Amino acid sequence: MKKILVALAFAVAVLGSPEAEAQFKFGGAGGVSLPLDAAGDVLKSGYHGTVSIEWLVPVMPISVRVDGSYHRLDADTPAGFSSNGRILAGTGNAVVRIPLPLLKPYIIGGVGYYDLKFDGSVTGVSGATFTAQSKEFGWNAGAGVGIKVGSVTVFAEARYHRVILDPVDFVMVPVSIGLQF
Repeated sequence: MKKILVALAFAVAVLGSPEAEAQFKFGGAGGVSLPLDAAGDVLKSGYHGTVSIEWLVPVMPISVRVDGSYHRLDADTPAGFSSNGRILAGTGNAVVRIPLPLLKPYIIGGVGYYDLKFDGSVTGVSGATFTAQSKEFGWNAGAGVGIKVGSVTVFAEARYHRVILDPVDFVMVPVSIGLQF
């Protein structure tokens, strides 16, 4: 009976603590988007912006994060042509944190829905334009590290994104620096 009371007291102390309460964190990030594989043959590095909301699961080093991002990549085109790519992505991810005292490393991965749109034109020729668009599912995986500064976490992160296309997948690696509140 004494063991049961000790276990119950421990559970109330842990589950009743502020650390045990579910927390939501909001964040934003930006950085460079690096196209790889076939995409890297025709697109140059670009930029991106991301907004996120994360649910920290009580008493566990795992959380669930939903991201929305915008990527802009210019094409590596010959003189007389201009082209660019725009990627909108919505991803759902699991985040596993490694509990260390100062730096907060983590791994992240999940699935998402990607809207890829590519526009182009011939310079000086009216009406010589093209647009290609594809909306597909994909996956991502990566790692990051954060450091808490007051109530804000500053983080750096890199993720590998692969969008499933036929015949060739679209692959990019966004490298981000951001804040989480």
